[in-house]
Amino acid sequence: NNIIVNNINGSGVYFGSNTGTATLSAGNTITVGAGGFASGTLSLRDFTQLGGTPQSITLTGSGSLTYGPASTFGGNVTSVSPTLYFHGCTFSGTTNCTKNGTTSDQSNGGNIFNGVSNITNSGAGYLLFSNGTLDQFSTNVTFNNTGTSGIYPAYNSANNTFNGLVTLNNTPSSPAGFINFAPYNTGTQINNNVIVNQTQGITYFGNNLTAGNFVTQANGFTINSGTISGGDLYLYNYKQAGSTTGNVSIINNTSPTAGNLFINNSTFYDNFSGIYPNIRNVQASTFNGTTTLTKTGGNNQEVWYGGNSFNGSTTITNQASTISYYLYIAGSAADAYNGDVSFVQASNANIYPNYNTNCLYAGNVTVTSPSTNTVTFGNAAGGIATMTNTSAQGISKGNAATPNPTFTRLVMNKASNAVTLNTRINVSSYLTMTGGTINTTSVNIVNMNNASTANIGNSSSYINGPMNYDMALNGSTILNFPIGKLADWRPAILALKHSAATPYTYNAEVFDAPAPTTWTFPATIDTVSGVHYWTINRYTTGTTTSVPATGLSGNQIITLYFDVNDQVYDGANLTIVKNTAGAPTAWIDIGGTGGPAALGGIALAGSVTSTSNPSAFNSFSTFTLGSKIGVWNPLPVEMLYFTAKPVEENVELDWATATEVNNSKFEVERSKNGTDFDYVTTVNAHGNGNSTQTQTYQSFDTKPYSGTSYYRLKQIDKNGAFKYTNIAQVNFDKKSFVAVYPNPAVNSILVNVSTDYDNATAKIMDALGREVLSQNISAAMVNTINATTLESGMYYVIISNGTDVTKTKITIQK
Repeated sequence: NNIIVNNINGSGVYFGSNTGTATLSAGNTITVGAGGFASGTLSLRDFTQLGGTPQSITLTGSGSLTYGPASTFGGNVTSVSPTLYFHGCTFSGTTNCTKNGTTSDQSNGGNIFNGVSNITNSGAGYLLFSNGTLDQFSTNVTFNNTGTSGIYPAYNSANNTFNGLVTLNNTPSSPAGFINFAPYNTGTQINNNVIVNQTQGITYFGNNLTAGNFVTQANGFTINSGTISGGDLYLYNYKQAGSTTGNVSIINNTSPTAGNLFINNSTFYDNFSGIYPNIRNVQASTFNGTTTLTKTGGNNQEVWYGGNSFNGSTTITNQASTISYYLYIAGSAADAYNGDVSFVQASNANIYPNYNTNCLYAGNVTVTSPSTNTVTFGNAAGGIATMTNTSAQGISKGNAATPNPTFTRLVMNKASNAVTLNTRINVSSYLTMTGGTINTTSVNIVNMNNASTANIGNSSSYINGPMNYDMALNGSTILNFPIGKLADWRPAILALKHSAATPYTYNAEVFDAPAPTTWTFPATIDTVSGVHYWTINRYTTGTTTSVPATGLSGNQIITLYFDVNDQVYDGANLTIVKNTAGAPTAWIDIGGTGGPAALGGIALAGSVTSTSNPSAFNSFSTFTLGSKIGVWNPLPVEMLYFTAKPVEENVELDWATATEVNNSKFEVERSKNGTDFDYVTTVNAHGNGNSTQTQTYQSFDTKPYSGTSYYRLKQIDKNGAFKYTNIAQVNFDKKSFVAVYPNPAVNSILVNVSTDYDNATAKIMDALGREVLSQNISAAMVNTINATTLESGMYYVIISNGTDVTKTKITIQK
């Protein structure tokens, strides 16, 4: 039958014991009678309710309600009590239990909630679950905290399980109110979504002070905010399992000032959006999807410790309007951005990426800020931005009003590929080139600030394009320019002396093209480089006013680097030449020292340093390598083209030179594999082997190899020194050829192709891979490409018939 309990003056009412059990038959209830239950304990231990009849129990005063141990309720259970315990019970129906007293109650755990559960604490003491033994929630559970204290679900036992929707409603009457989910627990498993609602207080997941107490959420589920209008949210050791699902976890606090978000040692596989007035810390966490972290305003400055991995596209925004509410990112440990990242300063408070650590950037980097604020990477002493990975990257601004970003310390450490600048960047401390290149233009340039430093790079790491260096020093300094062009690393080093601290900007660029041979030569120089030249211009900082010599003190020093394709064979007799503003079409010899000695016809690599002898170096202009009179540095034996094509039963070989000095002859060589070459024939140089006019040559291989073969020329000087040309490939079976000439060209590029390239497309690409011209090609004629619109520089002619593609490098020189 029914049970009615009254406890007026006694210590309590107890059902069951260590040895005894109590069973309530189906259809009956246990309730509190008219006498009430205002003190003492109602203990339902070893208590079994059969059937599905709902049970409702209300205690008042200081009454204490204990469910279990070893009790079972078949129907829905509703209770209200000042004190509440759950010790090893099974609830088959819904559970609606409220604690409203002042005591702090610690439940042992071991409970199974098979129906929907609603647990409420409206009192002044806390309500604690699972203090030693795990709890299992088979379906949806809601924890409501409306009092002045809090709730501890899954407190410190291992492997608590939540199989339904978990809703945390933290709406306490005191700012100290909390819901602390699994603070000292290991292996808590959530197999559904989580929703957090909060008005004030603190909601915790996990505990960053306890190693291994992860809260794991199953793959395909999210943690989202319902309504958060205040309070703090801690995501500590929160782990989503599985791969990215395309879901979005959104944690959004709508308050303009109240509330802090902390993320520590957590993993998110789905997309994650954290929008909070204050994001106080993001530390040691992994974000695998698209990530958005937005500080909406708040009332604090933030320092994120770092140590995070952002593996998807990431946007980090500071919207605070108060200047002192800045956002420092990576204050103590390095972050890794393995996808694209955008840093957005939306108002007056600054955002500082890689603030005090060495952070890695493997994707594109974009900055956005008001016109009066600059985004600075690495603002503190340990802040370094390292560009890494093997993919192509870019650095850009979000809009035109954004100031050019500043990188305090920038390191290029890419195994391959380049970073392309879509904005000017300033480097205020140092630039280190270790691996990978930086593509620049005259606008989107690397600008080294005054007193900053750079290394000279290496053959796989340099600035492919121009760069700037500011100098405002009354005295001497060294400026390293780690520059190159296309595949050639050709740094320049300046040893400068200024007579005042007036700020000047040096602009340096190397060109993969012949230096002008029509300029007047000094008596000491035989020829100049047919491969590279450098321009180093000097401006009043912040203007375009050229000041080639103003403010210089005495003679300056320049060191230029060369490699084997510069065709230097006698470094001891190499010199540096330049022009001047007063005589722009005349070379002067500013001397050279430090070049490696001749090694019997072997092309050399090294550097040469000016000596200001015989002519002084005291202004800035165009520079290149020169060869002294009477020695053999074949800088000017300048090949325009070398082609091979099948003609009937023979292979026709055609080539041309732009200039020749002491040229004796050419030996034609042939190879089946492109490595091992055999002699074919000799072609003597025209005239006396000296020429400043284009000279054309032709020869035939009358017994060519079948299939694909390779040809090269061995150009031999009168004193026996020699060098090799580029290799020309020919497929004799297809009788296929492409000839692009002259090289260099001025206003026209000529193209001759075999019939298998009839109706092909010829595209002209600049050094940055941009298409600048395009037209169809016919095999029935010599095709002329109008190049009058092209500026001087290096280009590629790419011809495609849909199956085969040829690529020829050509120089436009005007």
